[in-house]
Amino acid sequence: MRVNECHPAYLTLHYVLLFPREYSTILRARKLFQEFIVDAWASTEQNRLNFHRLNQGKIQSELYEDLADIGPDGLGPGQKVVHRPDLVARVFELKRKCLMSEIKKKQVFGKIVGYVYTIEYQKRELPHMHLLLFLQGPDKIHTCAQVGKVVCAELSDPIEDPSLFDTIKGSTG
Repeated sequence: MRVNECHPAYLTLHYVLLFPREYSTILRARKLFQEFIVDAWASTEQNRLNFHRLNQGKIQSELYEDLADIGPDGLGPGQKVVHRPDLVARVFELKRKCLMSEIKKKQVFGKIVGYVYTIEYQKRELPHMHLLLFLQGPDKIHTCAQVGKVVCAELSDPIEDPSLFDTIKGSTG
């Protein structure tokens, strides 16, 4: 007779060495204990899957109707980006990797010998990165004029791109 792996007695019957009658060896079993934990987790997941498979008619599908309203951008009706921190974090990580690739491979600032960065989240839950680059000898920045060649901050042209200009002015005012 075969005991189903979802049966409560399965683990004790399968791992007889872990459950002797006299004393507990479960914490001394090392790799056998690890295998036991994996099997227990797999058994739990199998029970969950069986429940969903066997109870499809009882699950209240009307609770999930809003999932159909989600657009291609991953946002539901009336949702803004700040309501989806998971998407914000994914997109930010892709952009961070792309930026670091550009800086290192194309040597935008010169030959990089090292870098340190930290990611912080603003009040509106949007991330930003502080990046410190270590440049090789001749590429190091020593004067204010060299900084001026690398760093630039200016407002967009209100005639060329009025919507971007209004966005920037609105966020700084």
